[in-house]
This record gives sequence, C-alpha cells and structure tokens, in this order.
Amino acid sequence: MALTDEQKAVLAGKYQDYISNLREATSLSKGDIKAWINNVVAAVENGLITINNNSPEPAKSSLTLKQKRWIFKAIIDVMFEGVN
Repeated sequence: MALTDEQKAVLAGKYQDYISNLREATSLSKGDIKAWINNVVAAVENGLITINNNSPEPAKSSLTLKQKRWIFKAIIDVMFEGVN
C-alpha cells in the first residue's frame, strides 16, 4: 500500500508537532522532513516486497494482504514498544 502525498504530508505535520512539543531544536526544514519521510516510505515498501518474496510457503501464498499487514504491524509495535 503506497502512501499518498496527502498521507505523507500528514505524517510530516505530526512529526513537526512532535518535535515542537518536545521543545527540541532541529535544523531541518519542512522540505527536509518531507524528503526523509518519502525515503522511509520507499524503504518500507521495498522491504515489504522483499519480505513477501522471501516468505516461506504456504504462508506466502495463503495469507491475505490484510493478514500480512497485521503481522508486520504487530512486529513493529513490539520492536518499538514504548516509543510514542
């Protein structure tokens, strides 16, 4: 699932709000943040394709996209537990 430009803009805005609320200085411009988000989205999308292509059968062909997304999100949630 590719993110739309609107979704990326929302993420950039949320990140800017997050940094602002922490009162942490950053020298990044809005364009820098948007470019970074575009890069991360592309990396995640490419990574998901690689993960799917290298998944063992029968999971690769039996799991639905929704089921695969659930597993991926659950793993990420555990890996980044406590990060908000």
